[in-house]
Amino acid sequence: MLRTIIVDDERLNISLLEASLQKYYPELEIIGTAESVHDAYELIVNKKPDIIFLDIQLHDQTAFDLLEMLDDDDLNIILITAYEYYGIKAIKYGVVDYLLKPIQIVELTNAIKKIKNKIQIKAFLKQPTIEKEFLHVHSREHIEMLKLADIIYLAANGSYTDVYLINNVKVVASRPLKYIEEQVQTTNFLRVHNSYIVNIYYIEKIIKTKYGRVIMKNGSEIPISATKRKVVAESLGFKTNHLE
Repeated sequence: MLRTIIVDDERLNISLLEASLQKYYPELEIIGTAESVHDAYELIVNKKPDIIFLDIQLHDQTAFDLLEMLDDDDLNIILITAYEYYGIKAIKYGVVDYLLKPIQIVELTNAIKKIKNKIQIKAFLKQPTIEKEFLHVHSREHIEMLKLADIIYLAANGSYTDVYLINNVKVVASRPLKYIEEQVQTTNFLRVHNSYIVNIYYIEKIIKTKYGRVIMKNGSEIPISATKRKVVAESLGFKTNHLE
């Protein structure tokens, strides 16, 4: 079952979409609905849905306000709107699909198929592989071999990634952080934020704030995003409320 939520500021629209999903897609389990950015934020952080149907206009805010708050490019978002001109902005936020009202069943089916394929690919990439010792860092001139044990953390820098090493060395990789993550996900690296991956062996301490911050052994301070808070706590061996 794919755990699903619906976010729309009109209860009638929620009911209509809920009825369609229950009729045509029994593999989707609707675990909650929300009518505002605040309620949607709390629902997504707490429930961790597989699919989010998200209306763009939410009272005096928009879906993009919510996506900025969540700061998580792993979410499977299907945006729903009556307006065509949000399409380019939707692509920028990495949504899986963009549906216009009134929703057509064929288009809805295609959107759900995209998410299923994305989830299957992600599951395949997470299968155990032989432990790697090096990170292949691509630049325009060469491919550099960096020892994973020497990497303190990685930071997104647009379509590039800054790799911070021991001895105050920084290497710039001409690949986005998402690409780098696939190379280190079977090692001791942990995604703590949409823009940061840290080597847990170089964590010095955790600062208790609303979501928590990681202090690395080189003095760098890395924020923990709301959507990563629980997995960070579990990965480091303590309860989520210990970050409070």
